[in-house]
Amino acid sequence: MHDIRHIATSESGSVFLTAEFECKVYAWDLNGFKAISEFELMKNLDGHSLDITNDGKTCLIAAYNRKGTCLYDVATCELIWQRKDLTHVYNVNFSLDETIIYVGMLDRSMKVVNSATGNDIKKFNQMTNIYINPYGENDYFLKKNPITKKENIVKFGTIEIQSPTFTYLDVAPTDMGVAVSAVGNSLMLYNFEGEKVWEIVPKKGEHFKKLSYAKKLEIVHGVMYKYDDPREQPFFVLYAINAANGEMVYKFDLPEESFAFGFAEQGEKLICSSGEVYQLSHDMPVLIHKFDWE
Repeated sequence: MHDIRHIATSESGSVFLTAEFECKVYAWDLNGFKAISEFELMKNLDGHSLDITNDGKTCLIAAYNRKGTCLYDVATCELIWQRKDLTHVYNVNFSLDETIIYVGMLDRSMKVVNSATGNDIKKFNQMTNIYINPYGENDYFLKKNPITKKENIVKFGTIEIQSPTFTYLDVAPTDMGVAVSAVGNSLMLYNFEGEKVWEIVPKKGEHFKKLSYAKKLEIVHGVMYKYDDPREQPFFVLYAINAANGEMVYKFDLPEESFAFGFAEQGEKLICSSGEVYQLSHDMPVLIHKFDWE
């Protein structure tokens, strides 16, 4: 059984990626629940350094060192292009139309790259991540504050949501605004004017590691992580929250063996690194498959 440390999904596609830390990347079919292909890993994936197109035909794999950033054909594992200079990568993301790739670097800069050729288009400084917005014209950038040095500015259009006291951990665009989670702190939803609509405050030693929005359900999903010492089981809990008013729909304990999670098919499925796949709805999640990752 593979020790899965990373899961990458697209907004609406049924093909997803998993990766071990220093071995291989695997492509899987979420509809047929079967393996498609595997890639030799370039050592030391970090952060969110995998992405895949909605049609499942091409994928990005970026390494901390060695072979750099590569675009592959998923079915054949053929290398389409390679940028050996794009190392120390923290995250990679296709644009909504998949013509552009955003490469976030550990030096807190971001390269904008042509997805067809791999050539540079431009560079952003102090931008650490981008969250692609399928619900409007403006994507969401996570910026580093040059004064506090914290990653605590979320920028979309002309609006900036800034916290002076904590660092943002994850961002989920919605058609009602933007959901953000903070390190060691709350999950909040801001409207398009930058005003806080609601807030979920976890216990001390807990925060929301990963966020997603299911438009059809109008639910913000948050994977809450218990990091306090001593840690309590289960370590991860799925929160389903009404996006309009912040009311809790349910809480669901996630498998104790899971470490990484991926939301797929417009936020309506949840994939766990321990192999479970859940269908999400307004009721408790339903287990629809368990991969053995063999």
